[in-house]
Amino acid sequence: MFGAFRAAHPPSRTLRAEVALKTVAADPDSPQRPRQVLEQALVFSGATLAAGYAPGEDEDLLCLVESAGVPRTLYGLRYSYPRSGRSATADALRGGHPVWPGPAELAAGAESRRAPARDSFVAALPPTTAAACWR
Repeated sequence: MFGAFRAAHPPSRTLRAEVALKTVAADPDSPQRPRQVLEQALVFSGATLAAGYAPGEDEDLLCLVESAGVPRTLYGLRYSYPRSGRSATADALRGGHPVWPGPAELAAGAESRRAPARDSFVAALPPTTAAACWR
């Protein structure tokens, strides 16, 4: 009976968001935290893929830390990007602001040859206070 009531009266979107954020914030030192944050990004943005990059051992490389959603290769996302190179990930980091390349900009990149999804949009967000999620 409770399950039927629950299905008929789901919690509000605000309540679900609050519960999700409390769940992610409950254990900030968890090794699962990056994945949890990316999964929440998927749920609340409607995206099909979320990936997090951070400087690697070689400081000039931004390396994949975690991803969630469809395989990253579907969109041509690589395991690493040169920090000084031309990619949405590197541009967002250097510029300190979001970068939103669309299908035309993505098609111009070398990795687009390997991407089956050709009509997609990407959002590359620079690290902010949320960068603590990756530590």
